[in-house]
Amino acid sequence: MASNDNRRVTLTIPAQAEYVGLARLALSALARLTPLGVDEVADLKLAVTEAAGAYVGDDDGRISFAFEIRDNELELRIEGTVEEAPGEEAELRQAIIEATVDDTWSDDRSVTLIKRLPNSSVTDEPVLD
Repeated sequence: MASNDNRRVTLTIPAQAEYVGLARLALSALARLTPLGVDEVADLKLAVTEAAGAYVGDDDGRISFAFEIRDNELELRIEGTVEEAPGEEAELRQAIIEATVDDTWSDDRSVTLIKRLPNSSVTDEPVLD
């Protein structure tokens, strides 16, 4: 089994919507090392897209992602400079995030998403569907 340091992936992208797909790809690849099903991974990719949406828009800004597999959970942390969104948009974004992950919290610069892993069975080999 790999050490926890070997189960952490970080990525920093420009704070522009067209680059968020790179974070989704990294998450998909890392999720293959977990027992999460296709639907759960799709939900996580949606949550990452919505969370990153709060940081998209600053042409000079950056968004940082840290994905870490732990024994019983997958932690996703997104950091950047928050771009103000209309109240309804921010509420919808938060509702989508809360519906797709097991736990979430945020502060002025970051949001953390937690997805618990079924059966705590994490591997170093990709799970092939």
